[in-house]
Parts: sequence; C-alpha cells; structure tokens
Amino acid sequence: MQSLSLMVVAVVLHGSFLTHLGAAQPLNDGGLHVVRYDGRLIASVDATSAGDLDRLEEIGAEMISCELSPAGGDFILTPVQLLAVKAMGYQAEVKQPDLQAAIDLESARIRESLVSYRQRGVNSDGFFDDYRPLPEIDAFIDDLVARRPDLVSRFEIGQSFEGRTIWGLRISADTSGCKPAFVLNGITHAREWLTVMNVLYLAEQLVDGYGVDEEITDIVDRVEWLIIPVLNPDGYEYTWTTSRFWRHNRRPPGGVDLNRNYSVQWRPSGSHGAGPFSEPETASLRDFVLSNPQVRAHNDTHSYSNLVLFPWAWLTQPCPDHEEYQALGDAMNARIAVANPGNQPWEVGPLSTTLYRIAGGSTDWFYVEANAMSFLYELRGSGFDPPPSSILPGSRDTFGATLLHAKHVADRSTFRADIDGNCVFDLDDVLAFLIAFASDEPRADFDLDTDVDFDDVLAFLVAFGEMS
Repeated sequence: MQSLSLMVVAVVLHGSFLTHLGAAQPLNDGGLHVVRYDGRLIASVDATSAGDLDRLEEIGAEMISCELSPAGGDFILTPVQLLAVKAMGYQAEVKQPDLQAAIDLESARIRESLVSYRQRGVNSDGFFDDYRPLPEIDAFIDDLVARRPDLVSRFEIGQSFEGRTIWGLRISADTSGCKPAFVLNGITHAREWLTVMNVLYLAEQLVDGYGVDEEITDIVDRVEWLIIPVLNPDGYEYTWTTSRFWRHNRRPPGGVDLNRNYSVQWRPSGSHGAGPFSEPETASLRDFVLSNPQVRAHNDTHSYSNLVLFPWAWLTQPCPDHEEYQALGDAMNARIAVANPGNQPWEVGPLSTTLYRIAGGSTDWFYVEANAMSFLYELRGSGFDPPPSSILPGSRDTFGATLLHAKHVADRSTFRADIDGNCVFDLDDVLAFLIAFASDEPRADFDLDTDVDFDDVLAFLVAFGEMS
C-alpha cells in the first residue's frame, strides 16, 4: 500500500498542471486568456492544519475554500490527485466531478439569460432570474432610483484599483436630522455572485415595500440604508471574463483579499496587502464610513456555508458585547428558519470560533473603529456557483433577519442627544442642550413629560453618555 501511495504521488507531482486555454466565460469575447479547469473536480478533504495544506499543495491540489475550517476544506484536483489524497490517508468526497463542464454550462445558461433579459429591458421582472454582470447591476440601481427618487439616491464611495467606480445606494425616508445608518456590502470576494443579488433584493424590497408593508415602512423611517452592492468591481468583472473562481481584487500579481486588509488586528502573517487599507476598495469604504458618523450597523455578505457570524474574527475569546450579539444572532437565525423551513440549518457565533480566524477582517474593524454592530452572513449553498434557483430563496433567507438587525440597532442607537444635528456627540451638544434648557425650549424635554426641569438634565446626560 505504501509503495502504491508513493507511486501515485510521484505521478501527480510529475504531471500536475492547470490548463489555461480558450474559455466559455459569460462575457468573454475570445480575446482574453481564460482559466480553464479541464479534467478537474472539486472534492471536500478533511485537511485541517497548515501541515495538511502543505502536503496537499505539494501534489498540486488547489484549495478553493477561503481557509481551512475544523471540518477541512474544498480542493480542486485531478482524478489522479484525488487518488493520491486518499492514498495519503485523507477522507475526500467529490462535490463537483467535472468542474469545467459545470462552468461551461453556467456560462451558456447566463449568456442565453442575458440575451432574453436585455430584450425585455431593465423594467421587467427578470433581474433575479439569473446572475447579472456590472452593466445590468448599474442599470438596476438606476431603475430603483427612478422608481422612488424621493426615497433612493445613488452615490460613489471611490474608485477600484483598475479605476472602476464603487457605487452605493442610499435608501432613507427622511434626510433631516440624524438617525442610525446601516452599511451593507456585497462582492468583497469576486466569485461570490450570490451576495450582490442578496443585497439588491434587500434594496428592492425596501423601495417597493415602503408605504405598503408596515414592518418595512417602519424600519426605513427609522434607519438610513447605505448599500454597496459590489465592493470589488474589478474582481467581479474578472470572474465574468477570465477566471470564474477568482477571489481577490486585481492588484498584480495575484490580487489582495479585501477581507484581510482592514486595520484592526491586521498583521504581516495572516492578513493581506502591503499594510492596513493598502487597497483602494477597503480604503474607500473606510473613508465613506468615517465620514458618516451615524453608521451604527454593518453586514458584510459572503457565501457560502449557512452562517451568521460576528466579532471577534481574530481573537478566540468573547468580544465585550458577546451576549448581545449572540442573542440577536439567534433571533436573526430564527427569522431565517421561518423564511425557508426545511432549508439547511444555519449556525450562529463568533467568526473566529464558528468558522476560522481572520486577521484584518471587516467585522472587527466596524465593531472597534466605526462603533457599528457588525455581522457577516455566509449565505446558503455548498459552493461558489449555486444555481440561479438559489437566488431568490437565498435572498429571502436573510431579508427578515436583516430587518431585525436594523430594528435592534435603531432601538439602541437613537440620536436624541445630538442636539446640533451633526451626528456626532460632543461638547457642542451639551452646550446646545443647556441653552435650550435655560430657554425652556420643548426640545429640552428629554423625559417627555411636557415639563422642562432637572429630570430632563439627567435624561439628557444618560442619553449622551450612552451614545458618545
């Protein structure tokens, strides 16, 4: 048996290669050098350590999972490499027996769907029938603005490495004064196509449901929604033209993992980039958030794994607000279960102990530096290329959960003590309150008993202390 193992490994080492030929990517015009996976499969392997990963990479295995979890990871292999993996003593389960055939079928299906969708026009109901490239996403955003210009606006947070605009949607029923803002972003990782559909579904439901659905109307009245559908437009475009499973942004040579590029717990070993916020995509999001001090909630939407995750991402001990996070996460998970009874159960917990540790992740930065209650979804599925039949169910999975997250933050993050209306709690607010109190103004009635008295001073100080 040992000699057979050595023979198989020797064959793999001698002949392992990844073919780069012409391809069938949905937006490829035949002029780009495209990554193909002919003769490759995807298998789940019970490799859990750095040593395991080294041994598998020595025989040419390519990990497609983001990191190794306690259950192992998914790898791209040839059939011969699969035999070698098993001969080395690992358990391996084939999840996709012919990877290139699956990509070819997906590409052909999407090209056909795009032709049909473009013929019908952006105002049709077919946007969520299949995955959509950047031009269709831009048009969909414009259509949402056109539907309710009183409710929706489009904004720019910055430029990507290759110079593409990173667009956002603001949904707010009232722009006067301050109310807590909720930042959501999709496509941090380029290949996770389901995430942009998820956040755009949320946006459409908020827009079309306002004034119609009581829960949606209430939460849009109380929360400012700031949605970044595609944080990584360069990488996303690249998955449509060149490499379906590309993950990073497009900084040469191999890109940077944007969810390892934030400053909190960034470290040379384990993080990505030349330093914290070295990438224009994460730096743009940072600058946008810090210029909007009303931000109190965040969700970084990813796929796949059926998880609701929260800080810490790097540290394995509980974060200071662990009990609040866990209780809200459990309640959000209950909404997910109601949305899709019979769906694969979801799990809730800190990212570091529920999935794996992340150095320089978004959730920790939003929690520490932006004072925002940050969650991360790993959406439904068992791969990065779920069928289009997953789009609407996968979006409905988390819709109610996200509303619950927003409601919780709205309940705990009122801006009543922001007397001067600049969304910042500072000495100017204290002075403004004292002037209003001395003048017996109604806005100084903080305990809402219709009288302006010393009890209002105490109520103001409590509200100010909670939010500052």
